[in-house]
Amino acid sequence: ILGNKFVDKGLQFTETCAKMYTTTASGIACDSVMMLEDGELTCNNDIYLLRPETVESLFYAWRATHAQKWRNFAESIWHALRKHCEVPTGGFTDVRGVTYDTPQKLDKQESWFLAETLKYLWLIFQPDDIVSLDEYVFNTECHPLKKQINK
Repeated sequence: ILGNKFVDKGLQFTETCAKMYTTTASGIACDSVMMLEDGELTCNNDIYLLRPETVESLFYAWRATHAQKWRNFAESIWHALRKHCEVPTGGFTDVRGVTYDTPQKLDKQESWFLAETLKYLWLIFQPDDIVSLDEYVFNTECHPLKKQINK
């Protein structure tokens, strides 16, 4: 999506990733899935490690299209994270059993959750000029880096 070379394929792939969340009982994606020939997703690893990749893709899909469905996916993911991964003492945790209504909380918050997952979720709902993709790129930890124009 970002390079504008494979936008349609990128958007299709992003929608498939978002469906990894919407097709489980908990609304949280399995860490590993397999796509069957009929397009159905099946869970290979029934755990969620607070990973950022899908919400990062949702962010770029939103910025490329401004189609409301990308924000809707992000909002659903956020609500599922609050419901199943948030802990009463503060923070969030990995969970096991995402294919069930109530996954089991583990006892670990991944560093990328704060650096990336939450940041991309926040950015999806901000105006484009908060961090303009014309002026900035994100490194692998979602830190914005100002582009340098060589003339």
